[in-house]
Amino acid sequence: MIVLYGIVIIFAYVIQTIFGFAGTAIITPLLFLIVGADTTVAVTGMLGAIGCGTAVIKVRKNILFQEVWKIIPLMIAGIIIGFYLRTVVTMGYLVKLYGIFIMGVSCVMFITNGRIRLSRNVNCLLLLCAGVIHGLFVCGGPLLVLYAMQAIPQKEHFRATINFIWMILNAILVIGHFREGLYTGSFFYYEGIAIIMAGMGIYAGEIINKRIMQKGFMKAGSVLLFVTGLLLLK
Repeated sequence: MIVLYGIVIIFAYVIQTIFGFAGTAIITPLLFLIVGADTTVAVTGMLGAIGCGTAVIKVRKNILFQEVWKIIPLMIAGIIIGFYLRTVVTMGYLVKLYGIFIMGVSCVMFITNGRIRLSRNVNCLLLLCAGVIHGLFVCGGPLLVLYAMQAIPQKEHFRATINFIWMILNAILVIGHFREGLYTGSFFYYEGIAIIMAGMGIYAGEIINKRIMQKGFMKAGSVLLFVTGLLLLK
């Protein structure tokens, strides 16, 4: 099981490094089956903060801070709501509905090649909902990406800005998970393995990323969104 655990994390961080999202959404349903829900949430939150922080160091010059300041407040508000809902809502049905929604979104994005334009109010709602989902499941990436594919179409700016946002938001999750008491002895064992495997995935992702052209980036991102939604239905 530990071998499978390591393979899942390497693959997820290859994807995360290339696209700036979906790593956690891929990891979450698979690790639920391997190590359980609480350990998965704790490991992915901490790993996301470390992994995205590492990626940001290399691409910090491409961060669009004007977009960061639009996104962060709404998503933090959503995360707070998500933390509350974790204590009062049965999440199984919410996960499946979210997966169906993401699959629909991905089909629209694939057809339009990311050239969809939503109103300001709809975009604000998307970002708030992305925060809620991230607070619930640590996988709010697809909704954030739906906004970012409109606002940040350039590949390098997209990756840098998204990774910076996840670094900040996952650091907030780490604080929340600490207060929930999720950092037990088994967490540190699994987190140590995860950090090593994630480093390997980030290195491989940087190599692969250099071979992906801008034209194919949006199409590939849309396909990945669809796969993410499909995984959430499991």
